[in-house]
Amino acid sequence: ATMTVSLPPLPEGWRDDVVYMLHDFLEDAGLAQTLCALEQETGHRGPAADRLGDDLAFFRRLVLTGDWPAAEAFIAPTADHPRVNHRRMLAALRRQAFLEILDASDTSSVSFRDEGDDAETTTHVEGGDVADRLVKALSALEPYVEDPTQFNDLCFLCTLGSVSEHPEYTEWTASRGRLIAYDTCVDELR
Repeated sequence: ATMTVSLPPLPEGWRDDVVYMLHDFLEDAGLAQTLCALEQETGHRGPAADRLGDDLAFFRRLVLTGDWPAAEAFIAPTADHPRVNHRRMLAALRRQAFLEILDASDTSSVSFRDEGDDAETTTHVEGGDVADRLVKALSALEPYVEDPTQFNDLCFLCTLGSVSEHPEYTEWTASRGRLIAYDTCVDELR
């Protein structure tokens, strides 16, 4: 004879509470891809993301999924805003894109928006030699890095076996880096 045990009724709203707790944990752990999957599958953005509003939540998804051209297009209207450091936001996004190219040898393409005097164009880095892609990504990033020492450190990363060999990036992963890039941009937008 098999004994069946039934669970007591679960409290109202417990699923939402568990999803919010998972969301906070995943964000704290820097697990952006898992966080995106949780948000997509449950339809809940988590308490911190809920406070952002729809526009910043949309921007957050662009950054956490690594859609760099769309993320740059989203922040483009802030270029002339006197209280927003647009260059800092571009540097954060492009630094992350560069690190991901460096980290993944099978990256086939990445795009960056170039802001010229009259028109905006897109620099598309596709295929070819990894070194060529890295040089193009660094060239797109260089004008936006505020401190030349930071740029030199990024160049130095190219000589290492992996991004995490650099002391500043020992805990870096693509997911954590995307969260950091997003946080940097949101700090400027607040």
